[in-house]
Amino acid sequence: MYRLRKTSMACEFPSLCSFATAMVLASAFVLSAFSSAASVPQSRGVPYDKSFGPTFYQVILDYSYPGTYERMEAVNFRNLTLYVFDEGKKVQTQGKLGNGSYERKDNFGYESLKLDSVHYLPSEDLNSQFALVLYTWFSVGGSSSTDGVAQIYELKNHQLKLRQQFGWDEHFGTDKKYAVFSEESRTLTVRSAHYMPGDAHCCVSAADVVALRWDGNGFTKRVVSVELSEFGVKSKKKL
Repeated sequence: MYRLRKTSMACEFPSLCSFATAMVLASAFVLSAFSSAASVPQSRGVPYDKSFGPTFYQVILDYSYPGTYERMEAVNFRNLTLYVFDEGKKVQTQGKLGNGSYERKDNFGYESLKLDSVHYLPSEDLNSQFALVLYTWFSVGGSSSTDGVAQIYELKNHQLKLRQQFGWDEHFGTDKKYAVFSEESRTLTVRSAHYMPGDAHCCVSAADVVALRWDGNGFTKRVVSVELSEFGVKSKKKL
């Protein structure tokens, strides 16, 4: 399923234009609960474009992979089938990675998935092992989009499960990394597009900076702030 977002560009695949119009409304990001006690983080005081709220999302999962493993380091993430879920826990796209990447091109457009890094995480449970895997997802349909995806896997009783996923929009310019994990502080920091009122698809003014800390069993939100994108700085936008 290709994500279709607001854009002022001409449709790159004319046969999809009418389909894209309907899908833009259906695929707009909505808030989803991380748990009953913690909702999707969003910035305060800096307005969003009325068509797009926060573009960062998170979801709790319980997806089991086939096969058994003795240890997390034995899982070959570079050749694993990647499933990217939406906020409703439905598979949004999937692809069998080959040496860390996957590409598909058809009449509906083009997409690629790329594994960026793997980080093994300490566990509170001696029977569980965890890994954080970061990916980049690029797609072209009615418009183009670049997204970051973080997935947290658990290995318990030799069974590999996908437990947690974060997603964010990287369709903006910045001189900082879109995602970075600090082994020392066990903190994942991501930057996700913040569409301010009037922003076009090509010209995002700001970014939400979301910091999440590993607690031995999952990531929890610690800090959310806002900074200007490269376009926002050049346009002299104010937060």
